[in-house]
Amino acid sequence: MDRFRRDKSKLDRAMVDLNRAIKKLDRSTGANKTLQMSDVRERLDFNKGLLEDLNMQVRALPNRDVLSSDLRRHQFNLSEIEKSVSNMGGTSYGRSRTPEDREQLMRNDILKGRDRVNETGRLLNESVQIGLQSEEIGTAALDQLYTDREKLDNAEGVLDDVDNDINRARKKISIMGRRAITSNIILAFIILILISAICVIIFFKWIYPSIKHK
Repeated sequence: MDRFRRDKSKLDRAMVDLNRAIKKLDRSTGANKTLQMSDVRERLDFNKGLLEDLNMQVRALPNRDVLSSDLRRHQFNLSEIEKSVSNMGGTSYGRSRTPEDREQLMRNDILKGRDRVNETGRLLNESVQIGLQSEEIGTAALDQLYTDREKLDNAEGVLDDVDNDINRARKKISIMGRRAITSNIILAFIILILISAICVIIFFKWIYPSIKHK
């Protein structure tokens, strides 16, 4: 997004410069008009290149619909300017008044062509850098996902162990509960036997002799 804003600002400034160059073209005459026409065409090509690069960038942005409307406005303005420049006749080396003018025009076009190549190379390098950065980000994201997956797998194993421990504890508690019930029954039976024995002893020691004497 930062690159898009930077290139968009560059396009806005370039459009202002292009409009100024067109105004100069309207006031120019003779060889100066030919030179100015070449400059206008150069600026027009440069702006079209910037606009094309921005159209490629906006496809990957979330709010591309809003941004694309502004780019379409620039596209319309460039089309109108290109029509106006074409109607003016365009640059022709044969229209130069002197061989020196023709040579100067050729030199200017060669320099501007070299500048276009350099600018295109710079934009390509930036695109390659963005691609490499995107690849690094994607690789880092995949590594992070793999690490998270391992953590989840380990957590699942821990949960399985905890569940197994809980099941074993439940079984042991159930066994202990049954043993406690059995122990209580045995204890109650022993108490009942002791009470019965005490009653028998009391009967034969105190009650039975008294009944026998009567």
